[in-house]
Amino acid sequence: FFNPVVVVGGLSANGGQAAVARLRNVTGSGFEVRIQEWECYDGSHVAETVGYLAVESGVHSLPGNIQVEASHLNVTKGGLFSAFTFKKAFPTAPVVMAATVTVNDSNAVTARLDRITAKGFRLGLQEQQANPQDHLAETVAYIAWQPSSGDFDGVMFEVDRTGREINQTFAEIAFSEPHAAPPVFLGKMQSAYGKDTADLQWQAKGEDGSKVRIAEEISLDSETKHTVEVVGYMAFSATTSP
Repeated sequence: FFNPVVVVGGLSANGGQAAVARLRNVTGSGFEVRIQEWECYDGSHVAETVGYLAVESGVHSLPGNIQVEASHLNVTKGGLFSAFTFKKAFPTAPVVMAATVTVNDSNAVTARLDRITAKGFRLGLQEQQANPQDHLAETVAYIAWQPSSGDFDGVMFEVDRTGREINQTFAEIAFSEPHAAPPVFLGKMQSAYGKDTADLQWQAKGEDGSKVRIAEEISLDSETKHTVEVVGYMAFSATTSP
């Protein structure tokens, strides 16, 4: 890559304590990633699986006029949502994945999305709920992909969103077409109806779908119920040979 944009989308649910995936040192040949628990936990976490997507920076058009945009943002207001505009408007509201790709502030953080439209979206940096929400400025990578499915250059893909129906209990997302093998899966809340700090977890990923849930942390209280949110997802796998 010349100027890659790299995002992750949730993590597997092997560990019982809520955590986020943090990225740093993204270059043309790779990047570093770790699992970081919220500070209310002990900081030691079992191994997890994380799906990632890397796209060259810019606005791209895939066969079938499927629009994809990949870029970086400088987010300076911890705890507050700021509005951002796409470089080129989409035909309809895209699915957006976003992740911090710097570690200017060592506290665990997640990039929350809200009000995604064909023209733009809102994004805010969110630390654990007990913190003062003054996270330092970070670079945030985002990839916005028009809802679609198909085959492209040997890759079967599906990009879509759920209704407002995902909460703290694992729920099944069924793919429109089965993959030949369990795909790379990325998921991200596309709404912020619930203000408590949370991120996405997935489990039981297979050829036909994956289960997802919203995992809150317990820094302020032990309650982890979360109101229903919209979840966007992306799935990618190698196509089968003819």
